[in-house]
Amino acid sequence: MIGQTAPVDADERVHVHITDAHATVGAPFPWARLGTPALHRYGGWESAGHWASGGRSFAALRSRSASSSAEPPNKAAVISSQRARKPSADSPVASR
Repeated sequence: MIGQTAPVDADERVHVHITDAHATVGAPFPWARLGTPALHRYGGWESAGHWASGGRSFAALRSRSASSSAEPPNKAAVISSQRARKPSADSPVASR
């Protein structure tokens, strides 16, 4: 998971609503502003990196409960044109 974080150690939670240009008010919804240190204090997540770009801070997190026995990612992607084509009924062998 990647998210934008506050550049300071913030931990703020509020309910907000959106008001449009016609003063129409939307339903309230929960909103949080967290800094990277606050994100790390919450259980279930571990840091996978953090960086800043254009004056904005970002953090990559991964679940601590993810199984360590999961298969490793493939070393190279297979482009569909590299796969053997399924032969049609008229042709017993795929043409390459």
